[in-house]
Amino acid sequence: MNLPRLLFVPLLLLLFSCAPPRGPAPLDEAALRAQLAALPGGEAGQAGPPGIRFPGESLFPHLSALPRADEAEGLGALAALLRAHQGTSWQAVVRAATGVSAEYDLVLAQKRAELLERYFRKQGVDAQRLAISAEAGEGAPLEIVLRRD
Repeated sequence: MNLPRLLFVPLLLLLFSCAPPRGPAPLDEAALRAQLAALPGGEAGQAGPPGIRFPGESLFPHLSALPRADEAEGLGALAALLRAHQGTSWQAVVRAATGVSAEYDLVLAQKRAELLERYFRKQGVDAQRLAISAEAGEGAPLEIVLRRD
């Protein structure tokens, strides 16, 4: 047997085992902003952490807990984007402002949040990476922002 050949493989393995481990690639926020801006029905934020908001009644009809039927594509695309960025965490705020009462608005926002939470879980978005809260009051009915933990 050839001794140099026998030593080559263990030496090669030793060299590879000494290499520093690679961490996740750094997040390209400019690319993420562009992906968010391309989602149908939403408006991507340009300041602060990357995020998207669905203004007015673009996602939920007035007094409705269910999203508009024509928004299924937008929500599906959003779920796909969240799944594609496995190393990220997001904060979502669901709001309702109906003019009925603050209590009614909070209950409606909570129902919307529960529905969206179930939808995103069924679409494969990890519950640990997407925190969803509900609040009564003015603002975009759905706003999702990248968390920088």
